[in-house]
Amino acid sequence: MSSTSLLSLGASGLRAAQAQLATAGHNIANASVEGYSRQSVKTVTSQGMFSGSGYFGRGVEVQTVEREVNGFLTDQVSQTTSQASADEVRQKMLSQMESSFGTGEQGLGYTATQMFNAFGDVAAEPTDASARRVVIERAGDLASMFRSTASSLSGLQHGVTQDLKNSVAEVNNLAQRIADLNAQIAGTRGSAQQPNDLLDQRDQLIQDLSSYVQVNRVEQDDGSLNLFVGGSQTLVVGSDAYQLKAAPDAVDSSVTRVSIDVAGVSRNLDSGILVGGRLAGLLQFQDDDLAAARSQLDTLANGIADLVNGQQSQGWTLRDDGAGGTTQGTDLFEVGSRGAATLKLSAGFATDDIAAASLGSPASAARSSNGNALALQNLADSEQFAGATFTDYFSQVVADVGVRVQTADARADVSSNLAADARQQLGAVTGVNLDEEAAKLLQYQQSYQAAAKVLQVAQKVFDTLMSLGG
Repeated sequence: MSSTSLLSLGASGLRAAQAQLATAGHNIANASVEGYSRQSVKTVTSQGMFSGSGYFGRGVEVQTVEREVNGFLTDQVSQTTSQASADEVRQKMLSQMESSFGTGEQGLGYTATQMFNAFGDVAAEPTDASARRVVIERAGDLASMFRSTASSLSGLQHGVTQDLKNSVAEVNNLAQRIADLNAQIAGTRGSAQQPNDLLDQRDQLIQDLSSYVQVNRVEQDDGSLNLFVGGSQTLVVGSDAYQLKAAPDAVDSSVTRVSIDVAGVSRNLDSGILVGGRLAGLLQFQDDDLAAARSQLDTLANGIADLVNGQQSQGWTLRDDGAGGTTQGTDLFEVGSRGAATLKLSAGFATDDIAAASLGSPASAARSSNGNALALQNLADSEQFAGATFTDYFSQVVADVGVRVQTADARADVSSNLAADARQQLGAVTGVNLDEEAAKLLQYQQSYQAAAKVLQVAQKVFDTLMSLGG
């Protein structure tokens, strides 16, 4: 073996050690960077050369720099992150909704009972102005509580709308950045080497995207990734990203819908299509939980107004009709098309307008009769709300919300733990262990020093040969 061969051996070892030292340093520098995957230098033995006396080694070659990845675990992190994000936002929104429905003396059931009891006081003293005044006060309290609860639910809807718009904007931003990275990654394919840091950046952006919407990925031959939402709706194709939109529902403008435009065609994305991510959690809360609560509240408001107004029409008031008698009862409540949000006392309704006497009472006895006041009091026991009384139906509404909250709490805990476990498993494969890297640095340093020593020896051998030749 010639001295030049020895020089080549030393140089190859030196290059390999330099690459390993640089890569270890790169790992250490990025140890705390989210989404960074540990890198390692892949080396191969150079093919030996036959020289008559046998095959002599030609050193080592640096083949490539690899990153530690696991496609299965990466997908698991994306999926569990999406589910955890959906469950978390729904759980938080449900907890807020639960607080909108007061209980005990702060609840609609108690306030309605107070109104019905006030009708009982009027039945005991049909002409007592103070008792009649209490009825109006209690009815006003009930209407006010309905409006307050409806306003609270509307506030939740407004919050959902803003969150959906912000989330859609973030999805669009992340999708465009992923498309841009696709273009960069595809452009490096000619070198036959993996752009590890760009791949890490793209994977991290996809993990960030997964917290907003669950995506399916399909890798292309050029290294780019196509992303799909809702199973088959295209979000990213190569260097092109499609945009999501958040807009008011065509029928109910207070509700927000999410859609995606692909090739000029708009496709609606609801919670049944988007199975994970913040968008799915918000849409499920809006379309299922919040919609049910608002509907039930409106059922109560419309029902109580119809019941009381209907019974009012069955009695005589204390208001003179100008012909020696009294007028028939009029509506105590007014309610508009928006149900609970518009429930209020009828304009101008006064104490004399309470119809305490039943229509079957003689006109001459209308002022002292209490038949209709008793009927108004007994409305508390009327099972006109899906086979239940007002109080029982309201209790069912509160219980339903409570069950939803408990279920959401449990789901959020489970999905959060699953996501944390998935991240931990992926981190064990791709993460940087500083102790290991420090040990490798010493090993690579020794390799570098040994390779340098080979070069020194080769130089001395060469110098000796030159001196002999002289």
